Amino acid sequence: MIKAIALENVWLNFSDETKAAFKKNKAYQFQFKKEEELTESDFLETEVLVGLPKPDLLAKYKNLKWLQLLSAGTNGYTQGANFPQEVVLTNATGTYGLTISEHLLTMAFVLLRKFDLYQKQQEKEIWENIGQIQSIYGSTVLVHGLGDIGSHFAQKIQALGGHVIAVKRTVYGDEEFADEVYAETDLDKVLPRADIIASSVPGTHETYKLFNQEKFDLMKENAIFLNVGRGTNVDLEALCDALESKKIGWGRN
Repeated sequence: MIKAIALENVWLNFSDETKAAFKKNKAYQFQFKKEEELTESDFLETEVLVGLPKPDLLAKYKNLKWLQLLSAGTNGYTQGANFPQEVVLTNATGTYGLTISEHLLTMAFVLLRKFDLYQKQQEKEIWENIGQIQSIYGSTVLVHGLGDIGSHFAQKIQALGGHVIAVKRTVYGDEEFADEVYAETDLDKVLPRADIIASSVPGTHETYKLFNQEKFDLMKENAIFLNVGRGTNVDLEALCDALESKKIGWGRN
């Protein structure tokens, strides 16, 4: 029987139902452990690992054949020469589209309706009109990256009456949930049109600090910028400057 360990991270506790589902597969002997509970025999015998192990500990797994991550991103494991070449690496792409797109939608509503500002007033028992609010209906939303997260978000925006401009690496012509579709090379051309920019692309050499001063200068003064892709895709200093100088309305990274 193949020894497999599912790591219970600080933020994740497997339910009894989940553990039972793992154990239904009789080909694997599943154990559920926190990383600090691992023993030398675990490092020696484990062939399958599920979770988000510390990358610098991977070399201790002498018999590891398969690592299943609980994240979509693999940067912490693939950017460097320490990942064992003989180990199969799989990620959780396709798992987070629903929940992260709902998070994006929530943030858009909070900023459009100024809920965060009204909450601060409420805490101080101040009841003043902060000014005009905005609606998704009739707005132009640039969805940067039309993968699992981007597609779910674009679908929700269209359902609420927003106009979706999708920007993606490869345009096939049959993309769903987008009113217009452009290649990545056209990003600068469509940025000035967007009321909301929502980016969900992975972190690569090409996307490193992609959203820099030049990109923020192209956005509308009241634009809302949301990023649920890699944080490294955003030049944080440029984002802070754009917010402080009111070049854009709001930003969340």
